[in-house]
Amino acid sequence: MASSLTPASGTPADEQGLVEKTAALALAQPDAQPKSQDAPPAHRSHDPENNLKRSDPFQFGSRLFNEGDDVYEFNAWDHVETDDAYKEYAEEQYEMQRQSPVSDFDKNRLNANPARMWDLFYKNNTANFFKNRKWLQQEFPILGEVTKEDAGPAVILEIGAGAGNTAFPVLANNKNPALKVHACDYSKKAVEVMRGHEEYDTKHMQADVWDVTSDELPPGLGEESVDVAILVFIFSALNPNQWQKAVENVHRLLKPGGQVCFRDYGRGDLAQVRFKKGRYLDENFYVRGDGTRVYFFELDELRTIWKGVVEKEGEAATKELFEIEDLGVFRRMLVNRARKLRISVEDAGPAVILEIGAGAGNTAFPVLANNKNPALKVHACDYSKKAVEVMRGHEEYDTKHMQADVWDVTSDELPPGLGEESVDVAILVFIFSALNPNQWQKAVENVHRLLKPGGQVCFRDYGRGDLAQVRFKKGRYLDENFYVRGDGTRVYFFELDELRTIWKGVIDKEGEAATKELFEIEDLGVDRRMLVNRARKLRMYRCWMQGKFKKI
Repeated sequence: MASSLTPASGTPADEQGLVEKTAALALAQPDAQPKSQDAPPAHRSHDPENNLKRSDPFQFGSRLFNEGDDVYEFNAWDHVETDDAYKEYAEEQYEMQRQSPVSDFDKNRLNANPARMWDLFYKNNTANFFKNRKWLQQEFPILGEVTKEDAGPAVILEIGAGAGNTAFPVLANNKNPALKVHACDYSKKAVEVMRGHEEYDTKHMQADVWDVTSDELPPGLGEESVDVAILVFIFSALNPNQWQKAVENVHRLLKPGGQVCFRDYGRGDLAQVRFKKGRYLDENFYVRGDGTRVYFFELDELRTIWKGVVEKEGEAATKELFEIEDLGVFRRMLVNRARKLRISVEDAGPAVILEIGAGAGNTAFPVLANNKNPALKVHACDYSKKAVEVMRGHEEYDTKHMQADVWDVTSDELPPGLGEESVDVAILVFIFSALNPNQWQKAVENVHRLLKPGGQVCFRDYGRGDLAQVRFKKGRYLDENFYVRGDGTRVYFFELDELRTIWKGVIDKEGEAATKELFEIEDLGVDRRMLVNRARKLRMYRCWMQGKFKKI
């Protein structure tokens, strides 16, 4: 759900023309919209040159499914109504969830100290949680206004800031020398992460621990001191009995006429429908595998919450706190394009996938979510015990199809449950960059030992010249192309020829003068993406190396 709210000065604004805005849903076949006679926009013209731009963040929300479109052309379509089959399936899932709720003991435990669960989340997911919200200024134009060079003094407050996923992108586009961003979260770990971020500058940003449901106001802020309050996926983490207090605190902080930019999960979201038994806390309220809570809202519910009607002490009448300027639902249909190949996938037979450096299972779980092969087994390994704990605690972790273990790809041992020549596909995504260069050869040899003859490696990692490399400050350089991040993790940026040499894996055979190549390089190239900072007229580049190698 997305909305723009202003403290009320009278009666609520006319709510005509609400734009459909937020939620993520998956269904088999949508109802197409009538085809317009007007020429389609460039990004939907079916011109290959234009379709290369289909992931442009400023086209977000504009990929409409019209009559005659091939649903499998893209993996997502915007503003698509759910069909009856999906709604029926969702209701069946909700009923199953209600029949297997969280125990009263666990419910009390989880509700007693939710901040602790978020501390653990940020502790365990240091390398994975930062996602730049590129849609911010598109959805909330006020953020573009207060960051203009001549906007004058302005204060933005991000509540439930997490890793600063909103605060840092706002500051990256800021041209207003008098802007100050306060970023608050009730997780101490989250605040530590923000303060340790390379872009954290106390001149324009202040990160503090603060609970939006407390009686105190955030450090450095008083009543009616904030121009814009941002709440993105924060209300869903609160207990419903805390919403009123949160709304009242936001109202206390905002200047008269100040705005709230709100975005959160909607009822029917794919994440809600997928919850298994033992996750249901209350209607539309769940606990994830990592112990954090999430609520899925209905539109009318949010209207009531954000009007914020409260009784004034000593008065019979009530007062509305906010005028709802815009509140709507954004639905995105996700398409599993692989289902067009359902027969061949189901007939694939026994197969073993090994994800090396699996982290939180960012590859393993999506692979299993799309799996139709009953004989598939995914082994997910990482040398971080915490990462393996996170995977094993994931709600989708099922030992029938997945096994998560601690394993170092540079060790002499093979992973638990796997022997030599037992793996069909090895996945290495952003793992080699975390190794010391003197460990690469051992890692390549271990991957070769594990793969069946003809087995494949799917590889992706950072390339030299990537924006992350260029942005490193003093004191981060370890060696040529090798750096240490602020959190102590290492990262290497590769060159193409370097990877060709590494993955050919030429080694001396014992007792032989000749050498043997371990892998045939079937595909290896550079994936570059240009990012444009339109406010500063800057061009920046992301650079990744991607390859497919076959065991010889």
